[in-house]
Amino acid sequence: GGTIKNRYDSTYQIINKGSLNIDDSLIQVSGIDNQNGTLTLCDNLNVTTVNNNGELSLSDGVEITTLNQQGELLSINKEANIETLNVLSGDLEVISNADIGTINHSGETLVLKNKAIVDTVVHNGTSFVIGAGVNIQNVTLGKDKYIIADEQFNPVKLTIKLDSNELKGLNTWGEKIVKLIVPKDGTSLSNDLLDKIVVSGINGLVSVEIDSDEIVAKTIELNGIFIDGVNGDNDNSGTHDNPVKTFARAKEILEIVAPRT
Repeated sequence: GGTIKNRYDSTYQIINKGSLNIDDSLIQVSGIDNQNGTLTLCDNLNVTTVNNNGELSLSDGVEITTLNQQGELLSINKEANIETLNVLSGDLEVISNADIGTINHSGETLVLKNKAIVDTVVHNGTSFVIGAGVNIQNVTLGKDKYIIADEQFNPVKLTIKLDSNELKGLNTWGEKIVKLIVPKDGTSLSNDLLDKIVVSGINGLVSVEIDSDEIVAKTIELNGIFIDGVNGDNDNSGTHDNPVKTFARAKEILEIVAPRT
């Protein structure tokens, strides 16, 4: 326990089992292993790796390359900069202007709100909630995983990548629905959100729509590939209302959605 404080750039490997405060004048730390202790990282500290299995407090300006979180709850409410945050167990709340590159979520509950900045979340945990003011670019959803939208959920643009087997199921002929975003209790989703959601890898037979107040990716029901040599367009999906123009394009679509086995 105690305080580490130096007046020059240094590199340390630290194991903490008690209560430890690392002062801002210690500029560089290679690794910290917080083993059920209480750890405070102060302003402008730069840490390569933090393994946290205790109570962690971050001040503004702290920079961490990799943070591995295993405690019951980590709440980030300062303007910290974290390149990779691996949530191995427990809960994570990011409720500030923290800037995070990638969150790999395999824990219980992940909550992002209040102007958090996150490039990518890989969600394989129990639940994932996005609230108001969050700037998030990309989400990868594991099998049967989805986003819970809190009140005022309104991303600028969100690209969603699906589990490979779920994506394959959507892109082949047959009825398939994959849940993407559901509203938190007492809230609803606006149709305007559909213009801001991009699902990576889907073909022309998949629509992204609101179904029972949930945003889903749904395979369009086909009763054949429709062709209109005059008004059709080969960029269309081949439905009755959106026919293709040529037999060659109709054949290509059939080979995609109903491949031979």
